[in-house]
Amino acid sequence: MCRPGGGRQLPNSIDSICVHGDGIQAVATASAIREALVSKGYRLVGLDQMA
Repeated sequence: MCRPGGGRQLPNSIDSICVHGDGIQAVATASAIREALVSKGYRLVGLDQMA
């Protein structure tokens, strides 16, 4: 589900996430996103492993 600015949940299907940053917290931010997704039960794979 996606929650846009209006607060309403919209069903969606996400196949990939791109995280870009070159600031001092970029690696920590990407790691936190990964940890949160894995803790919720998502299986993460590299782009070369997507069917």
